[in-house]
Amino acid sequence: MTTKTLRISEQAHERASQLAALRGGSMTTVVSDAIEAAYQIAFWESAGRQVRQMQKTDPAAWKTYQAEAAEWAAADDELAGNDVPEVGTTA
Repeated sequence: MTTKTLRISEQAHERASQLAALRGGSMTTVVSDAIEAAYQIAFWESAGRQVRQMQKTDPAAWKTYQAEAAEWAAADDELAGNDVPEVGTTA
């Protein structure tokens, strides 16, 4: 793996050092994990904004999205062994 140099403040360096010590790992891992966590947060925030925008501006796409989400939820329940009745039926 190749590495790059990254300039950070002394405070950030100290925090990374402390966190590495608490975790029993390296500062490189702490910084890499923090960047990955920040990326995941930004990704899902963006996805949420896009879904809300679709809901507001494209009712047909929103209806399709809801139907697909329901199918995935039903598949998840089936895999988990949950007894979920079909839409429109009773348990």
